[in-house]
Amino acid sequence: MRFVKEADSGFESFVRAPSVEQQAWMREHFFRQKTYAPFFDSRTSWYPNAWSYRDAYAIYGESDPAQRWVLRDSQGRRLYIPWGCQGGSCPQFAADIGDPEFRRWWIDEAIRTLRNGYRGLFIDDVNLWMKVSDGNGTDVAPVDPRTGQPMTDADWRRYMAEFVEQVRAEVKAALPDLEIAHNPIWFAGHTDPYTQRALLAADYIDLERGVSDNFSGGTGPYGLETFFAHVDWLHNHGKAVVYDSYANTKDTAEYNLAAYFLTAEDRDGFRTNYRNTPDDWWSAYNVELGAPTGPRHHWNGLLRRDFQNGYAIVNQPGNPTKTVGNIKLPPASGRVIVTKDRGAAGARPTLVLRAVANPRLAASSRRASAARRRSTALVRGRVIHARGGRVRLVLRRKIGARWRVVRASSTPLKQGKAFRRVFRGLHRGTYRVRARYLPRAGRVTAQRSKHMRIRR
Repeated sequence: MRFVKEADSGFESFVRAPSVEQQAWMREHFFRQKTYAPFFDSRTSWYPNAWSYRDAYAIYGESDPAQRWVLRDSQGRRLYIPWGCQGGSCPQFAADIGDPEFRRWWIDEAIRTLRNGYRGLFIDDVNLWMKVSDGNGTDVAPVDPRTGQPMTDADWRRYMAEFVEQVRAEVKAALPDLEIAHNPIWFAGHTDPYTQRALLAADYIDLERGVSDNFSGGTGPYGLETFFAHVDWLHNHGKAVVYDSYANTKDTAEYNLAAYFLTAEDRDGFRTNYRNTPDDWWSAYNVELGAPTGPRHHWNGLLRRDFQNGYAIVNQPGNPTKTVGNIKLPPASGRVIVTKDRGAAGARPTLVLRAVANPRLAASSRRASAARRRSTALVRGRVIHARGGRVRLVLRRKIGARWRVVRASSTPLKQGKAFRRVFRGLHRGTYRVRARYLPRAGRVTAQRSKHMRIRR
C-alpha cells in the first residue's frame, strides 16, 4: 500500500523543521505528499515526492490577480465555486476556464511553482459537471463570454477538457518527468468524449472520499460496483488512482483499505485521516499482501480479492450483515485478512535490506553544513514472515584493499518485521552494510542478507 499524505495546516508541525530522522521517516512512509506552495517550496530538498496543490478554477478574494476572469451571471454578479458558502458569499470565485488569457496565466504560475523541485501537480476541482453557483451555493449557469449566452454543460466539459490538455502539454514540455493528478467527480463517469479527454490528461486520478461517500450497493449510478468499474476503466487506460478517503476511524479506514486492495495496481495510492502521522502510525498501513492471485469476485455475498499472503473482503452498502467464520461485516465495511505473514506455518522469513546514503539531503540542502551533508546513511528493511526477533547490522568501510568494521548495532523489529537504523558521522568513502536476522530462540534459523554498497 502506498500512502499519500496531505500536508495541510494540521500537519505543519511535522514539516516545518523536521529532524533528519523525521525527514527519513516521511520519505519511507509517504509515497507522495499533497502540499501547498509557497510554504513547501523550500522543503522539496528533503522530501522530493511532493505534489503541489492548485485548484483548476478557484480565484481567492479581491486581491487575486485573476479577478478579471471571474464568471458572472446575466445581471453581472460574480459567481463562485459552490463550497463553504454562507452569508451570501463563498470563499472561492469561479474562473472562466475557457479564457485563453486565464489559461496562460494559470499555467505560467503553475510551472513557476513546480520548478522548486516538486514531483507533481495536483489539480483540484477538475469538475466535468459544471459547478458554478451564486453566493448561497445555488447552481447558476454563467454567461459564456464567448457567446453572450448561458454556458451549457457541454461547453463547460469542452472548456475543461481543452484546459487540462493544454496544462498537460505545456507542463510536460517544461518538466517532462512531472506527474499530474486530477481530482474530478467520479460519478461523472467516463462515457462522454470530453470527460474522457479530461481523464486521459492526468497520470493519477484522485478518488475523493474513497468509498466513504454516499454509495449504494450494486451497479446503479452511485453503486459501489459502478465505482469499481470506473477504476477498472482508468486502469485499462494507463491511469493510476488514489483512494483519497477522509476516514477518521479504524472501521472506516479498514473499509477503505479493503476497497483499495480490491482494485489496486502497482502505482495506486491510498489516504485516510486515521492515525497517519510519524508519532501515531497505524500498523495496518504496513500490510504486505503480496501479488494478487486473481481478480475481485463475488464470494458469500461479499466482494473478495485474493493475494499471496491474504485477502480483502468488502460488504457493500445496503447489504445485511454478513458473518464469515469469526468475522462479522456490517454493511459498508471491509476487512484485510493476512493469512501467511503473521505466523503462517512453514513460512520462511525473508530478509529484505535497503540502504540510502544521506537520502536527498546530501545533494540538495543548501543550509546543511558540509560536515552534516557527508554524515548520514539510512539503512532500513523488512523481514517478511518474521515473528519477532532482532536484526544485527554491521557497517564496514573500505580502507585500501580491506573492509573494516566501523559500526555495528542490533535493533528490534517494529510491528514484528520492519527495521531501520540511521548511521551518523560517516566520512567520505565507500561503505557496505550487511544485515543478519536473529529470530527468537527455537523458531527458525538465522539468515544474512547480501552486502549492500553505500558510496559517500
